[in-house]
Amino acid sequence: MVQTNTKTESRFFRGVAAAHIAAVMKAGRKRRVIARTAIVREGSAADNLYLLAAGYARLFSVTDDGRKVFLFSVRPGDIFGANALLSEPAVYLASTEAVEDSTLYVWPRKVIRSLAAKWPIILENSMSIASDYLAWYSATHLSLIRHGARTRLAQVVSTLAKDIGTRTPQGIALKVSNEELANAANVTPFTASRIISSWQKRGAVVKGRGTLLLRSKALLN
Repeated sequence: MVQTNTKTESRFFRGVAAAHIAAVMKAGRKRRVIARTAIVREGSAADNLYLLAAGYARLFSVTDDGRKVFLFSVRPGDIFGANALLSEPAVYLASTEAVEDSTLYVWPRKVIRSLAAKWPIILENSMSIASDYLAWYSATHLSLIRHGARTRLAQVVSTLAKDIGTRTPQGIALKVSNEELANAANVTPFTASRIISSWQKRGAVVKGRGTLLLRSKALLN
């Protein structure tokens, strides 16, 4: 059985009764993959839904000239391959690979659609997660019309804070890595780290491991 904290913290199961979570997990198949293993490939039939139980993975796309473009991180509790939930057969819009040795739970399309029909909140949660991906796309797209690495990165942080940030007494919290921010702003991870460090010195942000707390949008520029 997947670790309890992974299940309870997974947005996929938000609002789902413990007994129903257990039933969904029982219907899935546990799979272990080693680092650098391709789990799904862009353009292939979306036949399965996946939940990462342990480890670390990432979504990526490959350009026409063979360059791998990092899109999003997948952390324990996250799902991917959600096109398997659609009523019409679809394909995966991005590839997913394990960055380190990982444990997954896998549900065939027919099985997960049946479970979602029984407990519709599963589908609602999946739509909420999909909306976060749209927020990332919006942040990336808006940053492209900005000039200068600092301005592009500021646009990404501001957009994500508005769309998917969590308000706290200290500021707006984001679960995001430097690599993700760098990719969205079309800058190198080194450049992103340097700019974020300068913001932190100003008091604009507080950077943690996989987190960013935005304290002052005005101080980003």
